[in-house]
Amino acid sequence: MKKILLGIASAVCVLGVVGCSTGDGATTSDVSAPVSAAAVNTEEAAASAAAALEAQASAEASAEAAVASLKAEEEKEAKEAAAEEAAAKKRKAAAKERIANAKPMSKRDLARLVKKPDSATGDVAVFYGTITQFDAATGECIFRANISHAKMYSSWKYEHNSIFVGGDGLSDCPKLDDFIADDEVKIVATSMGSYSYDTQAGGNTTVPKFKVEKISLLK
Repeated sequence: MKKILLGIASAVCVLGVVGCSTGDGATTSDVSAPVSAAAVNTEEAAASAAAALEAQASAEASAEAAVASLKAEEEKEAKEAAAEEAAAKKRKAAAKERIANAKPMSKRDLARLVKKPDSATGDVAVFYGTITQFDAATGECIFRANISHAKMYSSWKYEHNSIFVGGDGLSDCPKLDDFIADDEVKIVATSMGSYSYDTQAGGNTTVPKFKVEKISLLK
């Protein structure tokens, strides 16, 4: 009987040990649950960190692209400005050359210009004439003149009524400061097409218009 009781006690003890080491399922579940939750939290944190890094990288890439685009645009604008400046210098040099090499027109070519002023816009030539009006009515930088293809022996031989503009056309025209009506002049001028104005007689007339490049008194 005593041996039987000892055997039962040993069995209980073994069962107790097993129960302590393995638990009854509920114990094992209670231990593993917190471990699994921690793992999930760690994975979520890692995923969140990775997403943040990816967003930062994307933002940095966008910023770099914007800077590169801005730099490219600035370089393009600088090249365009340089090209325009070079073109302007070229045009200015060409204009100076045309003025320096200007020649008088033939009588026939001048008659064609007077007939169709707009067809000669931009042409540079030498003209001879007499200033017929240069007063408060015309303004400081505009005068009327009768012109011809060559110097005439009499003022009435200058036959083509024309308008000449100097400087800015308003008040800044130092080349014209010393000239007055009735002066006989030699003018290097650029054709500006046609110009229409009302006459004192109440009518309207259209004449050639020129920009004064050089002007001098004829002796």
